[in-house]
Amino acid sequence: MSNYNREALKQHCETTCEKFKDVPTSRVYMEHRLVLDLLEQTKWIPVSERLPENTDPVNITWVNHDPESYYADIKDKPFTATGHYCNGRWWWYSVTCQDYLDEYGHWDIDAMDDAIEVIAWMPLPEPYKGGK
Repeated sequence: MSNYNREALKQHCETTCEKFKDVPTSRVYMEHRLVLDLLEQTKWIPVSERLPENTDPVNITWVNHDPESYYADIKDKPFTATGHYCNGRWWWYSVTCQDYLDEYGHWDIDAMDDAIEVIAWMPLPEPYKGGK
């Protein structure tokens, strides 16, 4: 969803919630409130604004400012992945990495190269629970 569409949807839902605020149990209000909550949960957070508070994995947008010559075409292009933030630096996601970060505060194998810049992050979605 483009930022324009996201903002238009957010504005529509806010306006609708305001109209129905006196009936917060109405289906219209609750559905629009749910959309607003989902929009907030799926919002990219610039690292300049805030960093994750623990070692839980998060989705990240990253760029490589100095790739190896055979990867020159990816220079400064944004990509997405999953990572951890711990002790002032970023780490590539792995279950082993999370265990080591939680216990020791570092895991050099999954440390991000200095040329990698994480520019934004967002919490992972809730796991699929099956059923409906």
